[in-house]
Amino acid sequence: MLKKICVLLIATLLFAACGGKGEDRLQFMMWGDAEERAAVDRFLAEFVKKYPKIGAPGVIHLGAFAYWDKFQVLKSSEKLPDVFYMGAEELKSHKDQLLDLTDLIKRDAREMDIDDFYKVPFNAFAVDGRQYGIPKDFTTLVLYYNVDLFKKYGVALPDDNWTWDDLRNAAIQLTVRRGNSVSVYGFQVETWASWLPAFVWANGGEYMDKANKRWLLGKPPYLRRNAEAYQFLSDMMNKHKIAPDLMTKKGMGGEGAFAAGRVAMCAYGRWAVLRFKKITRFKWRVAELPRAPRTGKRASTLFATAYAIYKKSQKKADAWTLLKYLTSVRGQKGVAKSGLAIPARRSVAMSADFLKSEEVNKNQTKLGNEIDHTVYLRALEYARIPPQHENWLKVRERLDQWFQVVFVGKETALFRMTQKQDAFERIINTK
Repeated sequence: MLKKICVLLIATLLFAACGGKGEDRLQFMMWGDAEERAAVDRFLAEFVKKYPKIGAPGVIHLGAFAYWDKFQVLKSSEKLPDVFYMGAEELKSHKDQLLDLTDLIKRDAREMDIDDFYKVPFNAFAVDGRQYGIPKDFTTLVLYYNVDLFKKYGVALPDDNWTWDDLRNAAIQLTVRRGNSVSVYGFQVETWASWLPAFVWANGGEYMDKANKRWLLGKPPYLRRNAEAYQFLSDMMNKHKIAPDLMTKKGMGGEGAFAAGRVAMCAYGRWAVLRFKKITRFKWRVAELPRAPRTGKRASTLFATAYAIYKKSQKKADAWTLLKYLTSVRGQKGVAKSGLAIPARRSVAMSADFLKSEEVNKNQTKLGNEIDHTVYLRALEYARIPPQHENWLKVRERLDQWFQVVFVGKETALFRMTQKQDAFERIINTK
């Protein structure tokens, strides 16, 4: 504990001594919870040691939902920070604010070594052959499960042959009822728009065509496949009652419900490890998401985040130095060890820094448990990024709003998708 306090104190002193004041230093904007902020502070403290003349960036830290509201305000006032997080889904909506990094990458090709980056996350930040961000990390969507609960109730652990039927049946057995109340739910369903595609795609469904020009959610032959996926998840909450309904889930929290032992299974990205690595009361592991019975296939959403530079920044050279450091092998090792996400560089993701991270594994090791971190990488083989379209942010907002009636059990997914097809098409085609 004393060692940790000393490290944080040194980092604070470095930031204070080298950071400059106000607008004299780089400005850096990020999203994430307190655990992610702590991890990023460590990365930046290392940057200060190597580049004391540049100093520590001023950090604007926001929650994931508040981030984009703040981004829009700063964008409108032309006061965006020098360096900031940029999501792959949001790229096309904000590309006009981003510095084209293509020539800088070519100039520093040997230092950048872009062949070391995973291609899908890297290419997610390119538009028409020009690069507008360097991936800081990414994650696939995987299944987390409470090993102790599975063993307590005699339920077979998830394996490579698991389907949605197995997921539902296990969730039924793992749901613990006390009279009219539920003390443990078998599974936790998320309903935000970027979480859901993994189930749609596994079932052979689609949101848009390959050119990202036509909306397919409510169109045959995809309509029934799409509706089956949404309905399966809604039924877990409202028909089988083996996942907390939306009101109950709001009170229980997201990843916190699993960490507290209130949920036996959940599906999140690597970001959940920042919280789950602190679990000492039970054993947990990860598995690939189950296969859809209709297709026999599985899918996963790929969430990719890049560091981008504001095209009107007055400190482009320093911003590029920071970006290069954070995406270097040295900078990526911090990502690997913390549990924040999957390092964007293959060499780091395949190293012991990620696969055997002491920081991530230590509490589970004490319980005699071993976590297979290659699961996140295996899921990359079939993971996809949600549609990258100029109007995707508007579509995503409407998906969250218009499908709440499905997830509270008031309408079927089939009806809602059919009803809203034309409305979504209008949004997609709005210039």
